Amino acid sequence: MTSLGKDFRLLRYPFEKIDASNDYLEIQILKYKAPGFGVTGNAGFQVKSSDDPDSQLSEKNKTIKATIILPIPKDLSPDSKSVEWGENSMNSIAAAFAGGASDIIGSKGLSGVIDTLKKGIGRAAGALDGNLQQNLQAGLAGAAVQQLFGQEPDPLAAITRQTGAVINQNQELLFKGVTLRDFAFNFTMTPRFREEAEQVRDIIRFFKQSSSAKKSVSVGAGSQGLFIGSPDVYQITYKSGKQDHPYLNQFKVCALMSMSTNYGGAGVYATYADGAPIQMNMALSFRELTPVYYEDYRTEKGLRGTGY
Repeated sequence: MTSLGKDFRLLRYPFEKIDASNDYLEIQILKYKAPGFGVTGNAGFQVKSSDDPDSQLSEKNKTIKATIILPIPKDLSPDSKSVEWGENSMNSIAAAFAGGASDIIGSKGLSGVIDTLKKGIGRAAGALDGNLQQNLQAGLAGAAVQQLFGQEPDPLAAITRQTGAVINQNQELLFKGVTLRDFAFNFTMTPRFREEAEQVRDIIRFFKQSSSAKKSVSVGAGSQGLFIGSPDVYQITYKSGKQDHPYLNQFKVCALMSMSTNYGGAGVYATYADGAPIQMNMALSFRELTPVYYEDYRTEKGLRGTGY
């Protein structure tokens, strides 16, 4: 169940009431709790993750230490996502060996491994006619000699020398993995009166403190001072009134990777009579803790707006 931290604070800039027509950025500072080690209940071999429905950072279990409300920046962070694809090649001879090697999985004993390797070699040899088989054997035999003379062994070069043809590498682009998304926000804050200046000061302080590591952490008896604890994390949401924005993207829980503050935002250092800077710039750079998957677009949050 969502809970508020002991010293929960609600901070906002501008310091004014929000109504149903206002669009703004809501950033919740959450107490970080590691997902733990192991696999989830009925999810097979899926390792526990910070975005699991039952994790300590989920909507129903999170602890909110503070909520900060800020205007949506004019230079809105792009809604971009990417995955990794890379070129891959495998010729027919290698595929034949791989086919034999795949049979090894589940085989029993050394004799089974040897038999399956023989099958793979047979498949590779069977793919070539007599002359090409001889050339390939010559190339394999010559690989050791080439190694002695400091050359890179290339058994298939014998085929090219004999026929002028090269092995078809069956080049293809294959999926390699997922990436984590980054988001950057820049805020220009010009407080108009004392209370608003105090809110801006506290907002900057909360971001600086919450993104810092904790050294007063204990993970067991006698471990005080041996480890440092993780900083807090952040749930970012575009809002329209009290609801999630119906057209903008969603965010997963993020870490604050970097923060910078310029106390002379107008290009010159100037303050009010009490010392509050007239204009300040705050830049925040976030990175999501977990990647975005296809299934995330079918969740309750993923169905809002344009999803993740």
